[in-house]
Amino acid sequence: MYQALIVAAGAGTRSGLLHNKNLHPIKDKPMILYSLERFLEDEDCEGVVVVCSEDDYGLFNEILKDNAVLVLGGDSRQKSVMNGLAEINARYVLIHDGARPNLKLDVIKRIKDGLTKHDAVTPVVKAKDALAVIYEDYLNESINRENVMYIQTPQAFVTEKIKKAHQLAQANNHVYLDDATLFQNEIKEKVSVVLGDSNNIKATTADDFVLLEALL
Repeated sequence: MYQALIVAAGAGTRSGLLHNKNLHPIKDKPMILYSLERFLEDEDCEGVVVVCSEDDYGLFNEILKDNAVLVLGGDSRQKSVMNGLAEINARYVLIHDGARPNLKLDVIKRIKDGLTKHDAVTPVVKAKDALAVIYEDYLNESINRENVMYIQTPQAFVTEKIKKAHQLAQANNHVYLDDATLFQNEIKEKVSVVLGDSNNIKATTADDFVLLEALL
């Protein structure tokens, strides 16, 4: 049904590590392996593509042990995804951050269910805290948190359409932080949302690794 594309090419400088955070061990296992193994557990997954940097290629190649196709990334997340998409030939693709190792099969199932009705699907979770816009160090206005969601990965698409969206973004020199926003703005089609998982956190800072040690 789909192939998974795991993005793991970023340097992750905010983590404070001296190496690629996707290679950082959590409970004695490189973080990248958690999401890789989760996809491989799903019978609908036809294969996994992992995007890494040239500097880390040797280490990733050793760790993945022929369980994934390894692709060199670009100088941005967006370019890395585009490089990875060139290796995707399944009808659907699930694009996932390697730095989100606590991915659960039930989230993948909800995404697959969404793909039966929509061409683009992303998991989201509700904001729990009060939200506000700040201007010059003062509260400017409050935001209704019922209308605000945190976007997670994996984000899923009809492969042909997300490839076209990335080509348009490249041609127009448009830069995005995630693929769902890129898809929506370049293809001009809606992205459906499904329930994500509040524990599907992204490892960004040192504190996140401490939390993931407890969750995994």
